Amino acid sequence: MNYKELLEYLDLDTPLDFQYFENLADIIECEDEIEDEALEKLFAGVDSEILAEVLENYFTELTDKVPQKSVDIYTLIENIGRALKGLAKSLDDDIEGANVSLFAEELSRFRKWYMFDTEVTCRNIKTGNEEIVPVAEAISLYRLESLDGDEYDYDFESALEYELEEFVMSFATLAAAEYDESDDYEHDHDHEHEHEHHEHWHDHDHKFEASILDDGFVYDDEFERDL
Repeated sequence: MNYKELLEYLDLDTPLDFQYFENLADIIECEDEIEDEALEKLFAGVDSEILAEVLENYFTELTDKVPQKSVDIYTLIENIGRALKGLAKSLDDDIEGANVSLFAEELSRFRKWYMFDTEVTCRNIKTGNEEIVPVAEAISLYRLESLDGDEYDYDFESALEYELEEFVMSFATLAAAEYDESDDYEHDHDHEHEHEHHEHWHDHDHKFEASILDDGFVYDDEFERDL
């Protein structure tokens, strides 16, 4: 699917029309191949703040659908969503298209993992029959349990082999932090006349240097979820 076909598929006239949960869901859950160049061209014109919000909504809903006992896959998907959201927030400060290329590449990688390239073993508790499906189908099967009366055990072990590269996670974290600092600066700037003696520093020319990215991604060591 090229760029023109992608816009037609999403029913968008321009990338600025990309504003809704359904727009992202249609891309991630599309069963056709989408060219990386098409995704890059699309996201180069999407509002980064809206994109980050849509990603937040999508991954929040997705993790809510994960089988309750599958903590590892829940944590992995949550971290993937966090990384993509951080990368999305960096798009306004793109340098020669590097950020949007990285975001499009990572979103495409997640889409292929989620929809096609994984094998989840789903065993019917009543019959003992097993079927092997991608993560997306396993999650859909779990959602249908309350409707068709069947119950399954889900083995996501092989699907956990998804590498969130240290560079990607570091960059995403720094991008999110930079984005938040920008919001704080705008807020303080609006009130500068009320705080004449308050000094506020903000580095508009901040760049993500390789030496900073080497620090790696830091997140909570413990994951808690009500079962």
